[in-house]
Amino acid sequence: MPGSARAIEGLAEVFSNGGERRARDHESEVRELHARNGELIVERDSCLAGPLDEPGRASGDGGGGHPALSLSRQCRLLSIGRSSLYYTPKGESAETLAPMRRIDALFLKSPFYGARQMVRHLRREGVRTGRAKHVWCADIPDIPVQRGFLYLVAIMDWASCHVLAWRLPNTLDAGFCTDAWEEALARYGTPEIFNTDQGSQVTSFAFTGRLREVGIGISMDGRGRCMDTIFIERLWRSLKYEGNYIPD
Repeated sequence: MPGSARAIEGLAEVFSNGGERRARDHESEVRELHARNGELIVERDSCLAGPLDEPGRASGDGGGGHPALSLSRQCRLLSIGRSSLYYTPKGESAETLAPMRRIDALFLKSPFYGARQMVRHLRREGVRTGRAKHVWCADIPDIPVQRGFLYLVAIMDWASCHVLAWRLPNTLDAGFCTDAWEEALARYGTPEIFNTDQGSQVTSFAFTGRLREVGIGISMDGRGRCMDTIFIERLWRSLKYEGNYIPD
């Protein structure tokens, strides 16, 4: 076969093989695009299905409402830290919501009511309530000193705003919180509920285990809920502005 003919035949073969390769590459790209499109549809449906705190979605069973996606993947899609997803929040009971609505209505009508007046009004309406030691709270602010910081923990009764026990350590371990708590228990008995933020000292097994041991309900504030600790935060304001921040 002449050289020119062989060259033309080889050239045709080259173009033919190149076309097959391009076709295979195109088919592979189409398959990848279809797969990615399917993933995006699953992710979209998962995000539209509702928040992660719906029943079953925090059970760790591979995505709850949408089992095709793990909880970690759903958290990344919604820009939520995986460590912040702990449990499914429980709604308030009707028995609790009814007096709460009534208190809201009374406060809007008579905003000058304090706790004692509100209790008396509710009792006149037949609602059994009081200002007893139902809820205690705790918080840990830093206290600036000449060469650094100290850390103050206080156990407070919500009803009376009385400080039941306190400690002033120079380290942030959980031991001083437990010591203050034990002192409050020994002196004043046990409350029904104990409220804190989600700091590592008060979420430790040593601290929460002791609460469960004596049968106390554990209440922890949600992220960004600064008003939940308003009673003890008011104490810190008085302490810092009336004592700690006064210039020499």
